[in-house]
Amino acid sequence: MPAPPAVEFTLGPTAGPLSSSFSLTAHGSGTKTVGAFHFESNVGTMEIDGMVRPAFVYERINWTAIGRTLFQGFAASDSELLVFWLFCNGETGVLTEVQFMTTMNGTIVHDPASGMCVSEYTPTTSEVTVPALDLSIPRLVEGFTIDGRNLHLDTDGRGSMTLDEVELELYVFGLVDCRDCPDNAAWELHSLLYDRDAGRLCFSIFYLPINPSANEVLVSGTYSLSLPDLVEPFQPAVFVADWTAP
Repeated sequence: MPAPPAVEFTLGPTAGPLSSSFSLTAHGSGTKTVGAFHFESNVGTMEIDGMVRPAFVYERINWTAIGRTLFQGFAASDSELLVFWLFCNGETGVLTEVQFMTTMNGTIVHDPASGMCVSEYTPTTSEVTVPALDLSIPRLVEGFTIDGRNLHLDTDGRGSMTLDEVELELYVFGLVDCRDCPDNAAWELHSLLYDRDAGRLCFSIFYLPINPSANEVLVSGTYSLSLPDLVEPFQPAVFVADWTAP
């Protein structure tokens, strides 16, 4: 049986202000795939596989269970979007790890890192620039299904989500098995939502809770951001839906 065709997206360039409730200055480097990275006022560059990419941070996550503050952001080339997380010691500001996944390979890469993070809860507006993107997802996460009123996913990793009466294409490109996580036991489906008519692409995480009595799916608006308009498209939402895992 031939492999299904790759999913393709075309986005115009991103250039505009991004408002955040925090500021981040971070400098360091990884030890494997990640090279040097530098951020000032939430924007900067990150080197992955020898390629320096424009990058920016848009979310601060205080993960008290592990004593780390995470900073989530995007880095991009003209053919690949990369979602990354900087792990910083919440007390000392020492940077300990970088994790990332890409639209070309949805497996999370863990790279021990060294460096420093300095962050304050200071409202910050950053000028973000991302080149026009011609993206492809060669392989989707298969085997999961979701069946709800405004949320649907087929076993091939393709589906749809209706938001404000607009139907968005849904593609699951990454998977995190967090069934043993003490504070949020769930499957995590790392996904892209695409408004093809508007040329708008949004990263989001769908949580399938490991609870036999729960027929619901949590969609994280907190970790979502769309390109090229730099908008957080929705607040966290719970969809009543039946779902299955492989």
